[in-house]
Amino acid sequence: MPVLFIGHGSPMNAIEDTEYSRAWGRSSPVAAQAQGCAMRVGALGNRGNAGYRDGAAKDRFTTSMDFPSALFEKQYPAPGSPELARMTQELLKDSHVKPDSEWGLDHGAWSVLCQMYPKADVPVVQLSLDRSKQPAFHYELGRELRGLRKKGVLIIGSGNIVHNLREIVWEDTAYDWALEFDAKMKELDSGGRPQGHH
Repeated sequence: MPVLFIGHGSPMNAIEDTEYSRAWGRSSPVAAQAQGCAMRVGALGNRGNAGYRDGAAKDRFTTSMDFPSALFEKQYPAPGSPELARMTQELLKDSHVKPDSEWGLDHGAWSVLCQMYPKADVPVVQLSLDRSKQPAFHYELGRELRGLRKKGVLIIGSGNIVHNLREIVWEDTAYDWALEFDAKMKELDSGGRPQGHH
């Protein structure tokens, strides 16, 4: 299976017909082949600050909501997969992943998945990011996750290349440092290789 990175932007894309939501829906031919889906999202609430969390030890996800009221009506009851969660933990045994059965499906996951899998019929595991770790740690963790692809699991990274709501610019522009970082990510994604995993 391939690996996807989807900059989900506003969670309103989950309920609005936009160029982004239509693009996610068009990924269905690839997505349809998946036996399961592993999502890497931001911190699961405040839980992501204290180590990786694996939110999948349940039969069915609830939808976690921390955005406008219109989104509260949207439910996406994706099935969890304790088996896939265990498999993920085994691959990441050196990363000290902690199981979490309390947190629902993060908006960074369900806002994308509801367009890709509208029937909510593909098992999902979500893995939070540990913001206390350095980039090299995350890079190696990504390498460890490769084994899931051979088992038919679609790995999706969700968020934004530059994701800082406290520094958002509402006009049609961006900070120079944000543009520079975005350009660097595009360069690496098009064939460049990070030097020294930094």
